[in-house]
Amino acid sequence: MEEKDRKGRKDYIDEAKKSLAKIIEEIFIRLSSAMKVAQIFEPNNLTFIRQFDLLFKLIQDIMRKEGKAVFQFRENTLFFNNSRVKFDFSSYNNFKFLADEFREKEIGTLGFESGLSKDELTQFVILFIDEEVIKENPFEDFEAALNKKRIGHIFLEKLHPFEVTGGVAEEQLQDSAINVFFKSITHLKEVVEREKKKEKVKLKTTRRLMQSIVNLVSQNESFMIGLTNIKDYDEY
Repeated sequence: MEEKDRKGRKDYIDEAKKSLAKIIEEIFIRLSSAMKVAQIFEPNNLTFIRQFDLLFKLIQDIMRKEGKAVFQFRENTLFFNNSRVKFDFSSYNNFKFLADEFREKEIGTLGFESGLSKDELTQFVILFIDEEVIKENPFEDFEAALNKKRIGHIFLEKLHPFEVTGGVAEEQLQDSAINVFFKSITHLKEVVEREKKKEKVKLKTTRRLMQSIVNLVSQNESFMIGLTNIKDYDEY
């Protein structure tokens, strides 16, 4: 009976984690999509309205469930409500779009508070993609524009100076890239050997290495180009 209860609790926790991951992925996609749509369409356009309806509803749902809706950008990684936003190659462009916008405006934290109206959200996104808002001081200029519009249920925190400059030195990126490459080759060998022996493959290791590669690509796109130039290493 106890074992059954433990299994039930574990299944519940696993399901909750999957649900949270799905919510994080959705808010990430909705926010980036709304910003891209705002670059093309006017606020009275049907596509614009639909995208913002979806984003606003999702933010409201999240705040009801978790009490907050906060994006953070640090160490070239996006977090939502303290959970890392995971992405793959299919969502890389969305990640890069948001990461570039956060860095350009020197925004380290973007939070939505209870009482947020749809009009505030719309005004915020319009300002966010307006290139003329930024004059000399990216964060200060953008924050001043928000205050001028009296957008009171969205708060910002400035990006740490270390993050503004890119965070990681080029030499460190190169070292990380080399390290991940050789770890991946070693893992590939192991996978081949396990397949030959009909043994179970360590998928967790595969996923971790794939995420490392994606993270490196997000910091330096030339990393992927460099990998494509490496051929015939140890018969691989």
